[in-house]
Amino acid sequence: MKKHMSAMQICSIGLAVFSILFGFTWSKRGLCLGDSILMGFGLPAWSNGTQGTHYSAILALLLLLVACALFTVAAKRNRSENAR
Repeated sequence: MKKHMSAMQICSIGLAVFSILFGFTWSKRGLCLGDSILMGFGLPAWSNGTQGTHYSAILALLLLLVACALFTVAAKRNRSENAR
């Protein structure tokens, strides 16, 4: 039997990649993509200026957890559909 990935699994992989890019610092100036996006919406990236709680990192971890959960749910659903 041929196994294939569902659309939900593909979207969850895309969300995982986005969350990694969102939280990763790309340049030597110490600004990550998530910081730029949050500042673009007028939200602070840090709780206390440039230190404290890093909201971008927390949001990136939450998105990564959601992506893992979606992938797991989709894989279980795929497995149960293939068992029939």
